[in-house]
Amino acid sequence: MSIGPGRGVSAMVRFENGNYVGESFVCFDGMTWPRADSRASELDWRLRYGKPSKSDLLMAASIISAYEALVAKPSRERARIVRMLRDAQLILPVPDRDDATQPAATDTAGGSDGEQG
Repeated sequence: MSIGPGRGVSAMVRFENGNYVGESFVCFDGMTWPRADSRASELDWRLRYGKPSKSDLLMAASIISAYEALVAKPSRERARIVRMLRDAQLILPVPDRDDATQPAATDTAGGSDGEQG
């Protein structure tokens, strides 16, 4: 299923072991993590100086929650989570602003299990 821009839903791509990566989140081992990427600095700026949207506020809340969870994990588990997040960036890089006019990604997962970030 192709998901176009502006529909409020991120396209997801399946990667190793049935895990998923989307434009703004990564799902693995029953956990959903926000992606750390270049858009975080745009979000930071909007939260500090602009007018954040409801979506911006929800993404910020997700990042704060993930930070809390990550800090509470043992160091070996933190390292594994960070590796998975970095791998996700290689699987589905977030397009630059100039690439926003390109066609949307295709969902190769065959559907969603109902858990989205």
